Amino acid sequence: MACQSLQVFVDRQMLRELPGAWRVAYLFFAFAYMLILGTGLMINPATISIFLDSVGVKEQPVAQTYLPLVLLPVLFIYNFFWAALQSPQRLVLVVCSVYAVIYSIIAIESFQHQHISARWAWVLFYATNTKSVLFPVMLWSVMNDLSSTQYSKIAYPALVSAGQLGGLAGSLLATAVKDVGGSSGLLIMQAAALLIIAGMVWIACMLAARAPAHDEALGNGSGDAREALTSLQPVEGQAVRQEGGSSFSAPERQQNGCLLGLRAVAQKLWETVEGIALILSRPYVAGIFWVACAHLVPRVLLDYQGTALINERWPKKIHGVEIPGNTDKRTSFFAWCNVANTVGAMLLSLCGLRGLVECGGLLLTLLVLPTAMLMSVLLV
Repeated sequence: MACQSLQVFVDRQMLRELPGAWRVAYLFFAFAYMLILGTGLMINPATISIFLDSVGVKEQPVAQTYLPLVLLPVLFIYNFFWAALQSPQRLVLVVCSVYAVIYSIIAIESFQHQHISARWAWVLFYATNTKSVLFPVMLWSVMNDLSSTQYSKIAYPALVSAGQLGGLAGSLLATAVKDVGGSSGLLIMQAAALLIIAGMVWIACMLAARAPAHDEALGNGSGDAREALTSLQPVEGQAVRQEGGSSFSAPERQQNGCLLGLRAVAQKLWETVEGIALILSRPYVAGIFWVACAHLVPRVLLDYQGTALINERWPKKIHGVEIPGNTDKRTSFFAWCNVANTVGAMLLSLCGLRGLVECGGLLLTLLVLPTAMLMSVLLV
């Protein structure tokens, strides 16, 4: 019985229920997702350390405050390219290339100078923070554009597990910052990883576009695939059947890409206005908005307090004399914090979350987080 349960678990993680071509496509998506989350947790500690050296710990709350103002136009530009390029893989290639160029320039600056200029430190801070928000959303948008609902239900849990492993690996890599060339080495690795992500997503989109449709997989696939797919309900139409793997229809493809991009941006601007009106006119929506945003205030305060304490422990200068190794020590400590957070999140999702929901219901589960945060703050 135990062996049978283990075999079922392995089959689900290996996506044996899907046709072979789709399994390979999701494999490349999984590797891309691992790199996105892994490099995000890898480069974030180095970003904080570089910002502390070049700008100062007192400016960190200011940088966090301005982050939404920087993120908003980035999201509008992203929506413009999503509609204008009319191809998911082209979108990923363009966005990854832009960020790779930014990280490469900062890496060269870091190699040339012991401490990069404050201007590039600000650029690095916002590049890292916008990337951590934009890239997971972009990849999930591409996968949703190509996948059917039935295939998504099978593949996405395995992709989430792959992302958690990638995050843990990236955090562990950052703890060995001295062995990879310091912060400059991490910046180079981040730039290279972005290009690899673009390549993997491009290959995954090509495989998904050439993969058989649901009906074809049921009729022409292997015996195992046909047997496994009998429980899947075909859906009408797939985005992947469109040319280039995009969800754009044929009339849209004949229009000017810039025009489509401008229309997408205008639509998002209007949706923003509608969203503000909805928040102001619906009390329950305002409550949901408040719950979603309320954690940001204590988070900013705790981040600043923790960063200030770490900066006091490993300062840039002691009595006016620079201590070169302290930057890497800060980076390593931040990375170990990420390792602890990642392992805790994995254990909670695997062992504790389902039990909390089943025993205490949704209300108790939602109250656990603020209660735990309050106790932690009091203990500190």
